[in-house]
Amino acid sequence: MKSFPISIIFALIALFFLCGFVVSENTCGSTNCTDKEQCCNGACYHPVLERCVQDEITKNSQICGRPNTASCNGTCYNPVNTDCVVDNVTGVVATCPAKKGALCNGECYSPFQFSCVKDDSLDAYVLCKKDELSHEGTCYKKSKYVCLSEKEGEDCTLCKRGEGICNGKCYNPTLYTCIPTDGGVKALCKAGELSCGGSCYNPGLYDCVEDKITKAPSICKKGSLSCDGTCYQPSKYDCSCDTPSGKCELVSRN
Repeated sequence: MKSFPISIIFALIALFFLCGFVVSENTCGSTNCTDKEQCCNGACYHPVLERCVQDEITKNSQICGRPNTASCNGTCYNPVNTDCVVDNVTGVVATCPAKKGALCNGECYSPFQFSCVKDDSLDAYVLCKKDELSHEGTCYKKSKYVCLSEKEGEDCTLCKRGEGICNGKCYNPTLYTCIPTDGGVKALCKAGELSCGGSCYNPGLYDCVEDKITKAPSICKKGSLSCDGTCYQPSKYDCSCDTPSGKCELVSRN
């Protein structure tokens, strides 16, 4: 039988042990893990303390420490009491408490109790209770309130159903009347009253007369006239500008 040199025999023994070492080595990408560790996406982890989970958004593998046994866009969380949700408005992904499993403009909320609604007056989304709408950041029940505008295209005002709108104010039409004036400004008067130059008056007690001097409408007691803003009884006085002072004033008829 042919014998091999002792140097070749030692070389073969060394190669055998080297190959055995390489096969048994626990490698993870470019990292060497211990025999108690496992590999997760190129990183070592301890399966007793950690888990290798698939991220719900990125679908990449991620190491999370227990009890956080789930991943949301790179953030580990506990699925027992937390949800991974996408913001309805911004599209941002975040975690929320399980009972508030929805996002509206960065705020977690319960979709069973609230809604993320568009507020056209603010051009933004806000949180309101279920079946509510929003105007200028105020949530309201559409069954009890309505947004009223005096002209098409104008901003609306939130009023109770059955109310009217006058100069931007809500009113009860059974108690008040909205009366247009010559200047375009409306007068909100008590039911039965009239408007004189934008001011309300009781037609049973007063008249709306044109001032003799200013030509502006004035409210005076019935049967009276107006002279430069002063009401007078024409049976006792005259409104004259032919006076020693040169001013228009009342002159006694006596």
